Amino acid sequence: MDEDAAPWLFLCDPQFEPALLNELGIDGGAPYTLSPGWIQLPHAPERQCLPAAFARQTLPAALEFPIESVKRGSKELAENIIAFFRKRAEPERWRLHVIGPDLASSRVQLIEEHVRRLLKERRRLLFRTLSADTAENAYFEGGEALVQIALVHANKVALSIVPDVLNNPVRPCLSPFAAGSIAIPEDRAAPSRAYRKLLEAQLQFGFEIQPGQSCVDLGASPGGWSYVALRQGARVLAIDRSELRADLMAHPALEFLSADAFRYVPPEPVDWLLSDVVAFPERIRELTERWLSGGWCRYFCVTVKFRGDQNYSQLIEFKGLLRKYAAPFFLRRLGENKNEVTMMGACLTPDQSLRAVNHTL
Repeated sequence: MDEDAAPWLFLCDPQFEPALLNELGIDGGAPYTLSPGWIQLPHAPERQCLPAAFARQTLPAALEFPIESVKRGSKELAENIIAFFRKRAEPERWRLHVIGPDLASSRVQLIEEHVRRLLKERRRLLFRTLSADTAENAYFEGGEALVQIALVHANKVALSIVPDVLNNPVRPCLSPFAAGSIAIPEDRAAPSRAYRKLLEAQLQFGFEIQPGQSCVDLGASPGGWSYVALRQGARVLAIDRSELRADLMAHPALEFLSADAFRYVPPEPVDWLLSDVVAFPERIRELTERWLSGGWCRYFCVTVKFRGDQNYSQLIEFKGLLRKYAAPFFLRRLGENKNEVTMMGACLTPDQSLRAVNHTL
């Protein structure tokens, strides 16, 4: 595989194709749209464009193959997977995603079955390190590689291999779930459907609110995100003009403060900043920068809400902010997001932030 010369593929919800093209710095989509929801760049995007927030999944350095028959195409795919890992130390573990227009299509299933069988026959040691069934809630583990096969046309497949995802620069672009899709279980006890966003963010990005951690939930009412944090054993300071649901207000691990979320300053650093506030993107950017630059939190999960498509161009400013103050960080329109994206990450210390700024100059 000539990784440097290979194109990059991006999978998005078809309605957000124009937004993704714009985010990647592309005017006009015809030469770049392979099929509904599939965008291809002939080379790696500019660094400032990544991660692509409107991409559900990214396939870096994706080598394309014609697939006139499943048997012949699967053979070429298996040979390239074997050749890729033969050049490197074989991974401790790796996962395989085979995706297409319809994840349940018989053609996609046949390709996966054939590739697995060929790997088992020809490279048994490599096959043994393949995760048989990736758990639905499993994030990438140390040393784990991601192999993606995408059926982008009836007669064309693409192969992308990312070694050691956790230590790879493209990590923020990748979802641990096939096609970037995961079903969030219904919880009828939650005060609103917003809880689903925080649950998905933790699963997609590999961060998890831990028991005993301190959280500040800005714009908390009616309490969807506070509900999740409390269920996970955290202590929550909920800030809003309106109270949360009565049972949450009575929870011993929750403190409520009637205040303006944009004016609040924590007396000491907390573990988590949580914000699902409805506000213009520029206000959310200012709020996030104040918290991250001030060292007021260790981790953060913040949604950025748009009105129409007029503010999408501000995403590049959010990416610059996150590169300056966080590592790792993620910025993506989740399955549970509407016309919004979610930011999540770990805050850098002031010294680390200074080094990050100098690195980009």
